[in-house]
Amino acid sequence: MKAKANKNSKSEEKNHKGKKHKEGSGTPFPGITVTGGIPSPNPASVTTGEAIPFANTDATDYYIQLFVNGNHPAVDVFLPKSSAMGTVTLMADPDATNGTHCTYNVIATTQSKAAKTGPPATGGSHVIVITSSVAAKAKAAAG
Repeated sequence: MKAKANKNSKSEEKNHKGKKHKEGSGTPFPGITVTGGIPSPNPASVTTGEAIPFANTDATDYYIQLFVNGNHPAVDVFLPKSSAMGTVTLMADPDATNGTHCTYNVIATTQSKAAKTGPPATGGSHVIVITSSVAAKAKAAAG
């Protein structure tokens, strides 16, 4: 007796078609991992509109200070210690231009203000480079 194909699985497959990665080469950015207080990779390169997951492997809570054009907004992103809640996902602006840089710092919540690398307005020591989907497609096609 021949098994019938599950009608729902075909419908599900159709719904997920083309949802690998909206922009760029089709390979999603694997993320930034913080280990020993150090984020990797640095620099990180993503395409416009792409998710940027941060994972924390340490037993320390961190906050991520983001900078735009060297200026730090008054809000940070909390990155909880290693656990089921030890991740946070940011997203590259879909309207960012090719080569846009977003700098950031990863700082332990227990770190004193005096021990920081500098005041928030100093700019950030790690980089996320946002490339346009057109540039990413050209790079992927080139090999």
